[in-house]
Amino acid sequence: MTNGTEDSQAVRLRISNFQLRRPDGRGMFDELSASLGAGELMVIQGPNGVGKSSLLRAILGLWPHSSGKIDLRVSFDNDEIAYLPQQGQLQFFLPLTLGEVVELGAGSPRQTKEILAADFWDVQWDSASGGERQKALLTRIFRSPAALLILDEPFNHLDHESARALWGEMIASLQRGASVLLVAHGEEQRIPNELREKFPVKLLRLQGLQGRNAAAASLRIAEAPADEQVIDPHSRGASHE
Repeated sequence: MTNGTEDSQAVRLRISNFQLRRPDGRGMFDELSASLGAGELMVIQGPNGVGKSSLLRAILGLWPHSSGKIDLRVSFDNDEIAYLPQQGQLQFFLPLTLGEVVELGAGSPRQTKEILAADFWDVQWDSASGGERQKALLTRIFRSPAALLILDEPFNHLDHESARALWGEMIASLQRGASVLLVAHGEEQRIPNELREKFPVKLLRLQGLQGRNAAAASLRIAEAPADEQVIDPHSRGASHE
């Protein structure tokens, strides 16, 4: 894997001295700085409730309680961002089939190895299982030409074969120069060797301000392989490119 020096135009997201706050003003995690460039994967880790999903919403301008700076260099206006929230935030009814959901707003979709098998395209959204809905939404995202893919726990509800297909689609997206921002719960330990060997992988480990020792213990997973960059969120002011 070749890291190289990031060109300023290749950086899709830069976070500088950023801290997320609850509506009452309390900080959720320590101040952090990080950047995500073209063809890079960033995996956000941390215990439940530390603010991983809220950080994604802040990046998208959907969480106003924060300090520091987020420089997002792509936009929804130009279809440059594809966002998958957690399914817990997607409890709605649609008079559509899963295939119609996949094709919503599709202009010239990219060719993909569909995560949602063709047999399920005629299933109604309202009667589909959580796994079938997740596969439909992921298939739709990976058919888009978006430059930045933001995925909040995309492995939820997926079986082993679908998870393998998801990793394959991430590799294809990185190969075309997309950036992938991923919230995961342990899946980062199963990153395929092909992805590790070809693309930069950054692990951003969030640590809550409350109960710091307990949070730190839960974050001692496996040591990052030599080809991964672990971003220390406590190094204030660093660019971490």
